Amino acid sequence: MTKDKPPTTEIVKGSKEHLGYIFSILAENLDKDEYAYVVAVMQMLFIGHDFYCSPDGFELVNMSIRAKEFVKKKETKNKIKSRQDNVIHIKP
Repeated sequence: MTKDKPPTTEIVKGSKEHLGYIFSILAENLDKDEYAYVVAVMQMLFIGHDFYCSPDGFELVNMSIRAKEFVKKKETKNKIKSRQDNVIHIKP
């Protein structure tokens, strides 16, 4: 399974199969140390560790939004520049 191709069977969000699919996406895109860090934090969140964030969860949500924006900036930085700068104009 890759993130580009959805699984062949219908997976219901919130199910055990959906969670397994998410773990497979993480495993494909992270090296083993990064995967271990992410899964460890998910386990800590599951058992109730608050990471000294506000009890309502808004700090945690804001941190995830900021991280997503960082990923978007990183992706746009790596895009190929337009090829129009390489066009040579020949005047008659």
